[in-house]
Amino acid sequence: MEENGFEVLEQIGKGSFGFIRKVRKLKDNIVMARKEINYSKMSEKEKLQLVSEVNILRELRRKHIVRYYERHIDKENMLIYICMEYCENGDLGTLLTKMRRENTFFDEDSIWKMFTQIVLALHECHHFKNGAVLHRDLKPENILLDKDLNVKLSDFGLSCVLKRPLDLAKTYLGTPYYMSPEQVDEKEYNVKSDIWSLGCLLYEMCELRPPFNGKNETELWSNIKSGRYRLSQNFSNELHNIIRCLLKIDPNQRPTTDDLIQHPIIKLSIREQKFEDQKLIFEAEKMRISQREKNLTKKEAEIEKFKEKLLLRENEIKLMEKQIAERMQMIFERENTLLSIQKSMEYQQTDNMIERRLSPKRSHLKTTTPFRDRTHQVVNTNYIPQSLYKTPELKSKYFSDRWKQHDDNPN
Repeated sequence: MEENGFEVLEQIGKGSFGFIRKVRKLKDNIVMARKEINYSKMSEKEKLQLVSEVNILRELRRKHIVRYYERHIDKENMLIYICMEYCENGDLGTLLTKMRRENTFFDEDSIWKMFTQIVLALHECHHFKNGAVLHRDLKPENILLDKDLNVKLSDFGLSCVLKRPLDLAKTYLGTPYYMSPEQVDEKEYNVKSDIWSLGCLLYEMCELRPPFNGKNETELWSNIKSGRYRLSQNFSNELHNIIRCLLKIDPNQRPTTDDLIQHPIIKLSIREQKFEDQKLIFEAEKMRISQREKNLTKKEAEIEKFKEKLLLRENEIKLMEKQIAERMQMIFERENTLLSIQKSMEYQQTDNMIERRLSPKRSHLKTTTPFRDRTHQVVNTNYIPQSLYKTPELKSKYFSDRWKQHDDNPN
């Protein structure tokens, strides 16, 4: 189905706000995830949160933050469409649910890799150029995974911007399982609240369940404020220690993203990812060069074919030139023949004209085959008396008299 320049491929999500659909932009063939939000029943506060999410996503263009493309507003149907990067492997929450069902676990290397990428994404938020961005809803469902299982942090609908990272916020939002003790106590909080949520997220990647739970909200609040949890011994001391640091009751004792980036394992993981990124760039460049070589080979083959066609054409032209030369020679010969015939006809016409002029003076003579003398005048000798041929003198006298008579009376 096509609408507004997009081909709708499938529905990939649904919530109270509306739908998320996988779409393809017809203009450039890019596959996107499109949020379709009905704002007709939204409060002013919810509308402001929506505007805030769009503005933050538009500015936060980083590798491990879901990319924002564009938005469209359908005022007639009171819908807003937000087009974002499409992540082929869905979200981390769906993956964890599947792993719980299948009783499978992440290996520690995969945990460190995803955790490092989340730290990098959160670091970009906490060091936003316009002020620190508190995500305030860090949970598995908001961690998207691309085709290579790389992390893309999403859903900034509950985010807020602080002028400085350690400034305090007072609005109490988020998912209960991942809320920090200061939020539970309805105290002021800052970016360290996101660090607590990060610890809960890391714990869940290890154990496939949140670190704090309860039969009801009161018990859950009590467990969060106590900071007590159990982590199996299947993981390294480094992983235990970092979870312990992230889940400190006192926010001042929790590390910042700057501290986390300096952790030896995370530093190593960042270096490995940079190497992998360079490797991907190298592979992409290699593929691009290979494709260019194929294109060049194809063009060379086309040029060779063109050369062959050109050679055939040249041979055809040479053959045509030869044929034209032969025809020109034939034409030249015919022209010479025609000129010869024309001259002969002119001579004949001259003979006939002279004969006509002479015919009245010798009407008693019969016309026979003429001969030419030096003046090109036609003289009929068949009826000249034979006695004149006996001596040259008589013959000469006869012709002189005849020509004189003709000249005196041309008609």
